[in-house]
Amino acid sequence: MKGIGGFFNIPAAGGAFFFCSWLTMLFWGIIGPWIGLRTVSYPEAMVMTIALWLITAPLMAVVGAKGMHRAMWRVSQ
Repeated sequence: MKGIGGFFNIPAAGGAFFFCSWLTMLFWGIIGPWIGLRTVSYPEAMVMTIALWLITAPLMAVVGAKGMHRAMWRVSQ
């Protein structure tokens, strides 16, 4: 059952993406006018969210790999 866990992570990530896009649109609509920027539509928020995810995913992978390496090093001692 452990191997099938990754299969269910894909729909969860999809749901998280749409929710994050909605939050981006919501908060941009609140903060944007304060700093003189126009509001964004939901498709524009989706583009912004995927751009942020593409930027941060490799960084999180590196941090996660280093954390895993440290955890394995502690176990081996």
